[in-house]
Amino acid sequence: MIRRLQIVTAVIVVAIAIEPSRVGLISSGSTDYAGWSVFVLLSTPGGLALLLSPRVRAALVQAPALPLTLALAWIVFVSPLGMLGINDVVVAVALACVFIAGVWLGASLGWPTTRLAAARGLAIVLPLGLAMQPVLGGGAGDGRIQGLSAHPNEFGMAAALGVILAVGILSQHRRTALLLLAVGPVCIVVSDSRTAALAASVGLIVAARPLIGRAAPGLAVIGAVFAAAGIVVSGAGDVVGDAVARSGDAQEIVTVTGRTTLWNLSLDLINAKPLTGVGADSTTVALEPALESGRLNWFATSGHNAFLQFALSGGWPAAIAFLAFPFTYWAAARGRPSAGRDAIVVAIMINGLTESVMREPGLAWFVLALAIGSAVSVARSPTAFRSSDDQPLSGSNSISPSSSSTSLQPSISASAS
Repeated sequence: MIRRLQIVTAVIVVAIAIEPSRVGLISSGSTDYAGWSVFVLLSTPGGLALLLSPRVRAALVQAPALPLTLALAWIVFVSPLGMLGINDVVVAVALACVFIAGVWLGASLGWPTTRLAAARGLAIVLPLGLAMQPVLGGGAGDGRIQGLSAHPNEFGMAAALGVILAVGILSQHRRTALLLLAVGPVCIVVSDSRTAALAASVGLIVAARPLIGRAAPGLAVIGAVFAAAGIVVSGAGDVVGDAVARSGDAQEIVTVTGRTTLWNLSLDLINAKPLTGVGADSTTVALEPALESGRLNWFATSGHNAFLQFALSGGWPAAIAFLAFPFTYWAAARGRPSAGRDAIVVAIMINGLTESVMREPGLAWFVLALAIGSAVSVARSPTAFRSSDDQPLSGSNSISPSSSSTSLQPSISASAS
């Protein structure tokens, strides 16, 4: 059963990381379709049983997942009242299905097994994307590479997740880890995704915390603050900004590549429908008037910020629920510390500063769900076949139901006596 779930996890990672129009599965590009493979999977009789399973409900209402469960419930059942198109409902359900599948798989397998399955999926997608780029072409029109993903930013973030996951499996699964560590940084560089590079850097610091000490993340932040202060005091801000800016103009950095205008427009849309938002798939349609009037000078398919995208998809109630997630995750993760899992969550939240994370539904959304599910308490685990987070599962330590019950009998007898 565990081996089968590992394969399912890796297959879903591959399916969501690939943009269907890039490989000819559909004629026109729409990243919404990327998560529908999971939606179709869960629409089968077996998938419907999974949705109704007490095990799944037990995982979704625990502390790590509860805020996002509430946000998704609001988006699925309430936000359609303010939707601009029927596709809002389909995408909202797809988002929920991706999340449910990820939480269930993470809770079932535990983090070591989950991260290995996700890493193996990325070990297929990233090298294949680089190899097929010359054939497929495409990109953002500025020389950036997108592999098999819908956009260079998504390709870069997939690589960032691969690099972080590789650190955790390096000692037990060297070949997969070395492949990701060799290909991942290359993918980040050619995608020219600066947020992905930042997410990978911070994630690696968090992942390496057991080796370099608990004070290391704080020292890294303090060092970054001092470096920024030095740049400002020395008057080198424009020089550094021009060097970092993709266009060579520091104004690009100040506006976060035009995102500040988009964020202001998104706030206007949210305030017009504060309880429902505009729907899970209607961001582009809602922004068309701004595009036609010249207030927005680029085609935007999302709010390019995780918090704002939740608000666009389900109004302020969904966004407030999303804000509660870091606190519930931290409370749950304290009881099951895992530097590698924490690194993934931190990296995805950093990516959410300039990307929607959940809009597509994207790879980061599914991997986040895997991490959340693996943070479920062992005592309240919704499955009976989960491996220990401290001991990666292997064939030698698999436990059969009969051996498990036999080993427990002496302790039960002792307790009774």
